[in-house]
Amino acid sequence: MKYEFELKRATKRYIENNKLEEVKNGINVRIYTLVVELLLKNEDIKTNILMYTLNNAFSLEDIVKFRKKFFKEIIGDTDEKDFGIDQILKIQKHLGINTIERKHIFLERTRELTDLFLQGCNGDKEKYLEFKEKYEEYIFNKTFDTENYTLKKYLPFSILNLLIINNDLGLNDRTIETLRKIKLEDVKYYIAILKKELDFQFDMKKRRRFSKLDEIKKLTVSTPLTLQNNLSSVTLETLKLENEQLKSSLNLCERNFEKTLETMEEEINNAISDRLKDFFIALNSAQYGNFLDKMPLIEETLKNIRKNKEQKPSQDINRILISVKNIIKFLKDQGITPIREINSIFEGDVDDIDEMDYVGEEFIGDETKLLKIVAPGYRYENIIISIPKVEEVKE
Repeated sequence: MKYEFELKRATKRYIENNKLEEVKNGINVRIYTLVVELLLKNEDIKTNILMYTLNNAFSLEDIVKFRKKFFKEIIGDTDEKDFGIDQILKIQKHLGINTIERKHIFLERTRELTDLFLQGCNGDKEKYLEFKEKYEEYIFNKTFDTENYTLKKYLPFSILNLLIINNDLGLNDRTIETLRKIKLEDVKYYIAILKKELDFQFDMKKRRRFSKLDEIKKLTVSTPLTLQNNLSSVTLETLKLENEQLKSSLNLCERNFEKTLETMEEEINNAISDRLKDFFIALNSAQYGNFLDKMPLIEETLKNIRKNKEQKPSQDINRILISVKNIIKFLKDQGITPIREINSIFEGDVDDIDEMDYVGEEFIGDETKLLKIVAPGYRYENIIISIPKVEEVKE
């Protein structure tokens, strides 16, 4: 594959930047991975076969843990602990593949996008442009196929699994196992990194780098044939030796130069990411009224004002409302996305809120509580701007 080396390098940077090797492989990711893999290998797989496979692939402890979190079930000593048909159907529904028609759509789009992407990886720019256009349409176009929202949501996850199954990028086993740790909702950020690298290769984006390497190469010493004939054998051998030494030095310079440029590029990208992170964190700070956290409330207020037909707002208020609406649209267009759904209520334990800001009484042991998301938390690409805030629901 033409750009295999570049994509491997981009993958390595993504793994290092997100410290994926230190991340635990979540039970939900493992279960969804197996479901998608089985579907990709056999699109006509029956629900009962899927249930049997899952029950045999995971330990009782894993299944109980997943059922508690995903199905919000309180499992006692006498309850059935294996997956049942109804639970397998719910998992399929969550992935958007709970009907034969949706399974076919899911597989068709996964294979189509993966095939176009791989042709792009092999140097076909037209196919890559087609991939970008269809990827954007299938996954991010809100007006396209609105009935299959969950199916669209997990297409990047399915693409990654198909790439891993066939190992089309030539990754080693350790890298593949590390990529399997990516959270389902974060796979699109990894694919965005691969797309960015291909954009560079097709000159659709420019790296900020300068190079005098070609000029340095011109300094390589070569002895003209006419001069060689007039030199003594001793002098000629000496010049040949010096020439080889210079070539070796040049090769070393090339390697060091490339390594330095790569390091500089990473440092620049990290610096940009840090500046962006600081900007959005400041925007969501108490000093500026926690603007991002209040976005859902602001949007709800705007909807209520529009619905209120009894009292029309003045022209000045209208201008303010339009400005606020445009600010919210701008932030969304920049790729700022909520991590959790505001006001959603779920039952969870201390592990479920490990990466959240929790307000409530302390958890005791394996205690579960009814919890409510009061601030969704936001991310920009792979940068966490703010973590979700969750409160205990008092009954």
